[in-house]
Amino acid sequence: MDNERPLPPYVSPLASTKLSTRIHNFLEKAATSSEKTVIVKEGLKPTVKLIKRKLPGFVLINSDVSPVDTISHIPVFCEENQYPYIWIVCEPFKEILKSTLPDVPILFIAPPADARLKKRYDRIYSTLTKKD
Repeated sequence: MDNERPLPPYVSPLASTKLSTRIHNFLEKAATSSEKTVIVKEGLKPTVKLIKRKLPGFVLINSDVSPVDTISHIPVFCEENQYPYIWIVCEPFKEILKSTLPDVPILFIAPPADARLKKRYDRIYSTLTKKD
């Protein structure tokens, strides 16, 4: 991509291309699944509420959000509550979510009930929780 902007220094950990592809494929399968078994919450308030309620899952943070002050506390909040999170370049799956929000700053992804999707979810989750 020729028009890629450099990422800000606070964007860490950033999803690798391989992990981004896995996340993209997971969200695509979840969006096209006949059973709506995946909980995907968009936005700051729903994500914070779900973390406070200790619902299992992980958090995806958009690396292109502006102003960053609106979500700057989320990585610390996730770490304090021991939730895995990762910064992602959101462009590839904005069209999958078909969000009404112009910029989706945060996604909370909870474990799906469908066994096939659960396998994909577990693979992503284990990558996020792996200690380097």
